[in-house]
Amino acid sequence: MLREQDSGRADPIASVLGFFRALERALGDLEASGAARAAATRVFDVEAPGYRDDLEQALFPLLKRRLRGSPDDAPGRARAAIGGMPGATDENEDALRQELLLLEGGLQRLEDAWRRLRPRLSRASAAETADFAEGWREHMERMEHRILPQLHARLARCDLEALAEAMARHRGRAWESLAEDAAGR
Repeated sequence: MLREQDSGRADPIASVLGFFRALERALGDLEASGAARAAATRVFDVEAPGYRDDLEQALFPLLKRRLRGSPDDAPGRARAAIGGMPGATDENEDALRQELLLLEGGLQRLEDAWRRLRPRLSRASAAETADFAEGWREHMERMEHRILPQLHARLARCDLEALAEAMARHRGRAWESLAEDAAGR
C-alpha cells in the first residue's frame, strides 16, 4: 500500500489517494438508492474531471518523459550511468507505456459512462450503477498498484514537487489548498 502523507511536503500521490478515498465513498453512495445517489454526484461532476486533468495534463506526461528512451529522460540516463534503475527493463518500460495508454482510454470511457448515467441517475438500475462503479474500481486498482509505485521509482523529489504545482496550477488553486482537501477527504 502506498503512503498517503509525506511530512507536509507537496505530495501528489497523497492527493490521488485522497481522491480515491472520496471516490470509493461516492461509489458506495451511487450503488445505494435515493438521496445517497444524489450525494455522490459532486465527486463525478466536479472532482473526477479535475482528477482526469491531473493525470492527462501533468502526471502521465511527466511519467512518460521519465521512461527510458524518452528525449527528456536525463534523470534516467544519470541513474543508468551510476548503476542503473533497479528493476527497470525494456519489457517493464513497454508494459508501463501500454498501461498508461489503457488508463488514458479508460478515463474517457468512464467520463462517457457518467454522461450517460447522470441524467437518469434516480432511475438507474442497480446493475447500471454497479457496472459504472466496477469501471472506477478497476481504474483505481491499476493506478494504485501499477502507476503510483512507478512515480516513486522514476521521479525525484523535485519532479513530485513540480507535479504537485502543475496539478494545482491547472485547477487555478494553490497546492496547499489541494493538499488540505486531500487530507480532509
